[in-house]
Amino acid sequence: MTLHSVQTPLGPRGYALCDSARPPRPAASLIMGFHGGSGDAQRFALRSGLAESFGAHGHDVAFPQALQHWADGRAAIEGSWAGDHALVDALVRLQGGTTPARLPVAAVGGSNGGMFSLRLACEMTNPPLRAAVAVAAAMPVAYAARAPQGPPVPLMLVQATEDRMMPWQGGEVPQVPGISVPGALLGADATVAFWLDRNRCTGQPSVRQAAIGAIPVEIFAWTAPPGGADLWRVVLRGAGHRLLDRSPDAERKGSLEELIARFVIWHLDRHRLAPAAPQ
Repeated sequence: MTLHSVQTPLGPRGYALCDSARPPRPAASLIMGFHGGSGDAQRFALRSGLAESFGAHGHDVAFPQALQHWADGRAAIEGSWAGDHALVDALVRLQGGTTPARLPVAAVGGSNGGMFSLRLACEMTNPPLRAAVAVAAAMPVAYAARAPQGPPVPLMLVQATEDRMMPWQGGEVPQVPGISVPGALLGADATVAFWLDRNRCTGQPSVRQAAIGAIPVEIFAWTAPPGGADLWRVVLRGAGHRLLDRSPDAERKGSLEELIARFVIWHLDRHRLAPAAPQ
């Protein structure tokens, strides 16, 4: 892992880069991993498991560093949106070279970083996200009401039934001094409903029972309709908020981060996974 700084119109911002350093070399893409509120890009890179899972498929991951919290649409942290957006734009230009609008881009985040990924899925248009994953995250009520219209984006929502920071029924974020940010959130079902509408998904999903470690999991998958985008809902029964935080030597096979990587690469660079779909 190497630390870098990229210049933005609002000053330099940092990110950690985990490159796979083994064949096949990464495709020309940008996968960004966003840490949670008051988090650290280096720690997230080391403990999320995302670098290893994406690297096994030949993709590098850039882990941007927030000033403190990502501007995910809650009023209390909206002031950092210009800088956060500028950082993402700078990374796109850096990786995209002379044709940044053609760069395949994906966003994966946990907690506040997951909510920021949802906002990017709503607001990135040049280029739009090819895929997004939001772990232990929900749509802020105020932002859901004002989110701009845009193209549907393949999305995976990872929700835990015992997540105390993201109340299942919605409501105010519990206040933890120095960590959490106030704001009302949609509940788990309402967040899914928002994205069903945005991704133009109708009908019943396919449903699969699985397990991640000892945690029972239900995976609901809506296949993209004409003009729409895939939506996956991954529900971890009995799990709490800390989902992308593990020992660096933990088993990758059957892990949440491996499921995330396969979903993203299926929509970004699927020939590396063919003929299998991202189950």
